[in-house]
Amino acid sequence: MLKLILTRKGSLKTIKLKVVDWSGSENFDDIFTVKILRKYFNVVESENPDFIFYATSGYEHIKYDCVRIQFLGENIIPDFNVCDYAFGLNHIIFEDRYIYVPHFIDYRKDTHRAREKHKISDISHKKKFCNYIYSNSNAAAIRGDFFDFLNKYKRVDAAGKDRNNMGEALPKAPNGDFGESKYEFMKEYKFSIAFENSSTNGYCTEKILQAFAAGTIPIYWGDKKIAMGGGINPKSFINVSGYDDFEAVLEKIKELDNDDEKYLKMLQEPVFLPLDSMADLAERGKSVESMKSRADLKCIESALKTADSSLDSINSTNSANSANSSLDSTESISNCNVDSKFLANKILSQISRKYGGFTNMIDFSPNVPKITDSTPKSVLDSPTDSTQNINPHSTPFDKKPRDFVELKEMEIEAFLIHIFSQEPSVAFRRKNEMWHKIYDSDYRKSKVFLRYFDRLQKTMIFKILRKLGVFRALKKLLAQN
Repeated sequence: MLKLILTRKGSLKTIKLKVVDWSGSENFDDIFTVKILRKYFNVVESENPDFIFYATSGYEHIKYDCVRIQFLGENIIPDFNVCDYAFGLNHIIFEDRYIYVPHFIDYRKDTHRAREKHKISDISHKKKFCNYIYSNSNAAAIRGDFFDFLNKYKRVDAAGKDRNNMGEALPKAPNGDFGESKYEFMKEYKFSIAFENSSTNGYCTEKILQAFAAGTIPIYWGDKKIAMGGGINPKSFINVSGYDDFEAVLEKIKELDNDDEKYLKMLQEPVFLPLDSMADLAERGKSVESMKSRADLKCIESALKTADSSLDSINSTNSANSANSSLDSTESISNCNVDSKFLANKILSQISRKYGGFTNMIDFSPNVPKITDSTPKSVLDSPTDSTQNINPHSTPFDKKPRDFVELKEMEIEAFLIHIFSQEPSVAFRRKNEMWHKIYDSDYRKSKVFLRYFDRLQKTMIFKILRKLGVFRALKKLLAQN
């Protein structure tokens, strides 16, 4: 398990970091993971970094042979031959190198509005039926098909580039904030079509969250495990995947559209499930997938209950031994996945160390030693090479999470501490054997080619040749041969 994260003396450890291939126009200091790291470390933006954050908007990351941490906002599986760690949208487990993070987690303003959505009591301002705001017309065909189908029942206002029937209807985005522009437009509607680009368990983006934030009922298609994996209350939206066909979906929409009482009842459902509700949902699941998902929830639930009972015991008896007894009950956590083990361990160890006791931790990482009851207190309390000089006044475990979103925020914080509390040489997890070097070389060549090809496609001569049909003719000729 991890060495001691919190220290009592010394200045903050300096982290040399660079962000590359990042989508959007965020400044370095505004990126949410940088903000988190600055609670614990002295983070310096560097051209000679020990760590890089990178996304999927370019190929600059291949230039940096340091610790690479990838952030995936699209439905892509990370390549761990290229990155050391990843934040992704798929329910996969890979030691301590991966964490599942729904894409909507970073939409803080929308999350806050969605949390308040259930307080709506007046729907008299909702004069419009349904909206559809998309630019990407290359998504799964079901999205456009459903728009065409629903549009036959009542007009659906399409304000984006795809199937636009309103012209430039979206209000101008204040300070370039497209999300705020969407919010102002959507809040007058009763329903929002919130279909993902594709359907994969875990691939849950901002689309449904922004619909909730605007006080509409989302008509959703995409992540079939959105309740278990994303913590979204299934009673708060219309899940197209739960119906046999479009006709059945339409009947539900008509029912809500024509009955204000039923519409308001669904609108007032809270968006995010409390953790105990998620555990209950897992208990009711009968599929193999639901059974697998349950391990995550049981793990966290056990850790939180153990932490709560430890605090109760300490408060009533003021005895560290009493805390130790309660904290050693980790059997129910032993079969959980890496992300859940990590958070559970951190909750238990945080409480244990705070009150002078120690507890058996679950070992999941090959790079860090396991802490046991026999570990000397002097070792735990002393700064180590990999964890020295971390802010002792910050901790992600100051409170019990209300729901999945707060739990996931705690996991993200703990995951970042885990990565950056190590020295770069330890955090570097990609292999260096000969065949890995060959793979890395081939990867670099392919990405360099794609980078230059992207630039070529933007040139005027390329556009002219494509318009003249030269590439279609060449493709046809090659197919014949």
